[in-house]
Amino acid sequence: MNAELQKFIDSEALFTKDDRLILAVSGGLDSMCMLHLFQQTDYRFVAAHCNFHLRGAESDADETFVRDYCRQLNIPLYVEHFATKQYAARRKVSIEMAARDLRYEWFDGLRRELGYTRVATAHHQDDVAETVLLNLCRGSGLHGVCGIMPRNGYIVRPILFTTRPRLTEYATRHNIPFRHDSSNDNILFQRNLIRHKVIPLLRKINPAVSDNIARTASILREVDAMLNRQIRQISEEAITRLPNGDVHVDIDSLINLEYIDVAMYELLHPFGFNALQINNIRNSLDSISGKMFFSARYRLVKDRKCLIISKIPDGQQEKYTINDNSSRLLTPFIRLDFQKIIRDDTYTFCKTPDVADFDCDRLEFPLSLRHWREGDVFRPLGMLCFKKLSDFFVNEKLSLPEKEACWLLCSGNDIVWIAGYRIDDRFKITVETKNILRVKISPRK
Repeated sequence: MNAELQKFIDSEALFTKDDRLILAVSGGLDSMCMLHLFQQTDYRFVAAHCNFHLRGAESDADETFVRDYCRQLNIPLYVEHFATKQYAARRKVSIEMAARDLRYEWFDGLRRELGYTRVATAHHQDDVAETVLLNLCRGSGLHGVCGIMPRNGYIVRPILFTTRPRLTEYATRHNIPFRHDSSNDNILFQRNLIRHKVIPLLRKINPAVSDNIARTASILREVDAMLNRQIRQISEEAITRLPNGDVHVDIDSLINLEYIDVAMYELLHPFGFNALQINNIRNSLDSISGKMFFSARYRLVKDRKCLIISKIPDGQQEKYTINDNSSRLLTPFIRLDFQKIIRDDTYTFCKTPDVADFDCDRLEFPLSLRHWREGDVFRPLGMLCFKKLSDFFVNEKLSLPEKEACWLLCSGNDIVWIAGYRIDDRFKITVETKNILRVKISPRK
């Protein structure tokens, strides 16, 4: 294993004896094996441990374990604590993404502060296989199945040459202690499901499946590099960036391409459009002008000769939550007022377009307020069938700015009200309604 480590470091030009390394050590099998391997070398390194406080006493026990191990062997150790859940809530990202951002931000700061040149993580071939399979399931395109790079800037993965079973064998042979992260057993997480269910099945077909996937991913990285060079050339010919930030993609330049589907994916995916949307955009090239598609941050309009990509203004991207005890919601643009009414003989239905009454018992709280997205449907008041919002907007003769300014009040995944225009028939007041939620929309003053 030691010889293979050195061979991999040299072949991938990860670092030299002049470099100073920070080894990311969680206390688990992978990082403890990496730490043990580096103890047998003359590379200069320190260890760094992150306590994300996600597993209570178990997280603290991991930290204590790593501290004790490094103290016994005189390995310099740096430890940092993170309020991961709070960070995730504040940034509106997943816990996994929050931990990743916090970890690498700290590593980079620590590297600069201490004058170190590389940060080594303990990714191995099974991690590559899991990433490739996960991205295949998500339809992430060629780049997603290129796996994990041996080196990405100052981040290096020196044990990417081996697999988890081999690391387990190495730890047993050398009596290397390690901690078990119980969260890795939860197969409700997609990566864990692939790790514990899918890959073991694939190993029955071929025990070398992780090695083969990693080798294929390495080849695909070279293919991806070749493709990127070609895409840059296509981009120079097909794309025009305007001073206002809009991007125009020449349709004639696309239609004449031999590999149009691949090219369109590579050109449009950076704007946040997924594979299904890009396929629909591809099919719209011969259609009439005006068809629109939306990603989280961009709008694409099919014009006569080009695809026009515009960034959605920041205020248009927001989503707001309304709890069952909310009386008011203020956004930078509008104000919503909520009033709960117990229906009796004095109740009068409000007919002004800026006020809507709903059967409160049919609503699922918390409600949400957002802008419309491609594919949205609702059941207009008085109708038995669903209608696309895009068709509704056409019938209402709304201009593009008016469409973008529309707000949708939603219950779960269902649209309750196109604010100021039409409510959904499923949430209307009926003779059986007892509790009413009245909502009024007005401009923010």
